[in-house]
Amino acid sequence: MRLIVDRIEGNLAVCEKSDKSMVDIHLTKLPVDVKAGDVLIEKDGNYELDLTETEKRKKRIQALMEDLFE
Repeated sequence: MRLIVDRIEGNLAVCEKSDKSMVDIHLTKLPVDVKAGDVLIEKDGNYELDLTETEKRKKRIQALMEDLFE
């Protein structure tokens, strides 16, 4: 399953699932350097960063912002 970290609140990462529902995950279950906007992959209860998808998402958002302010 793929998740997007929406925000960090205390010891929890609030993540959006592909069906747009939200789930809270304790930070101890996530990679140490996780931050808002990161894409995670969950496999068998373990979470890892999807660096490629995170970078694609950041570039897409940046392009949308540039179009908005031009």
